[in-house]
Amino acid sequence: MEVTTREVEANVTCQHLLNRQLASIQERIKVHLPKLDKVCFALYDTREHLLRSYADSSSLSLSLIHYEAPLSSLPYLKKCIENRTATILSDIESLHPSPYISSLIEDGFQSSVAIPTFIGHQFRGFVFLNSHQKDAFCHSGIELVKPYLNMLEATIFSEYQLVHRLVDKANKLIARSPVYQRESISHKQRVSSYTNIIALELADRYDFDDEFVEHLTLFSQYHDLGKVKISPELLCKQQALTTEEITKLRGHILYGEELVEEFIEECDASEHRSAQLLREVISFHYEFLDGSGYPRQLSGGAIPISARIVCVANIFDALTTHKPYKQACSVPYALLELEKMVYDNKLDADCVNALRDRQHQLKAIIHRYPERDPLEGPY
Repeated sequence: MEVTTREVEANVTCQHLLNRQLASIQERIKVHLPKLDKVCFALYDTREHLLRSYADSSSLSLSLIHYEAPLSSLPYLKKCIENRTATILSDIESLHPSPYISSLIEDGFQSSVAIPTFIGHQFRGFVFLNSHQKDAFCHSGIELVKPYLNMLEATIFSEYQLVHRLVDKANKLIARSPVYQRESISHKQRVSSYTNIIALELADRYDFDDEFVEHLTLFSQYHDLGKVKISPELLCKQQALTTEEITKLRGHILYGEELVEEFIEECDASEHRSAQLLREVISFHYEFLDGSGYPRQLSGGAIPISARIVCVANIFDALTTHKPYKQACSVPYALLELEKMVYDNKLDADCVNALRDRQHQLKAIIHRYPERDPLEGPY
């Protein structure tokens, strides 16, 4: 698979497609709710119990892009979920203050509607309608625009469901490989967390939207999916690998490409932007800027930013993880090693700087997702 500069630019351009779709639906809703100023969607993270911004009709409200909040910190939304009904917030300033409410007020919003969304019986997040005026919404108006709200939910979840069909296929494959599953579980969680830190830090510079950050964070867990085809003996070897074994292990990228193409074909998603993002993560997370990486020796701008992010996250995890044949590096020492690789033109400086500025978070992630103790014996 070859990636051209044109393909990379096309992928960046389509990152904001969902936001544009929301903006289009917003204009149709405004015919009936003329005081509506913004539509956004916050996705519920079931693992972390967080609401995370996912799509936004407005590109002007930068302070609310890439926002997250514990659902427990938004008590006025609890009954909304339990009753599966919209909650109208006629005067946002009257609510108990929180970082989210403060951000809304700073952006000039004075009233809002929170509409819980579900797939089947499972809560998935909120659609928010926001206005710069108080008392902008009423229940009869919300009933009137229900067809557009249904259209909005369908637009959001068609994207969400495709992404999770791809993820489900990967998870089912991993479940059939218990050795890889056990070997990779903490590694996947840490790499995903580091990827999220870097992507959020680089969001303004690279114009990432919430959807891109969310999907890259999710897909980064499967960067080495092809290892399910590596023999357990090699995958879990307790000594340093030989040159021949390293070559075999590197074959996991080509294996991963084959598996992902099967998933994408089964989902009929060959041209979809999320499928392209998953391909980038799988194929290019070990390419270096100077062309010394593998498997295709890409260099410079030919390596998508998505892969450059996951590459740094993956190497940082390798440096800070204990193995039977090496001690884990401390976070400061690992960052120094990454900076040497930046100096040698192997890693993206922006990605490494993003980690350096978040050392307390890195230590918390390592503590939260500890590596399995080698003293427990073979897998």
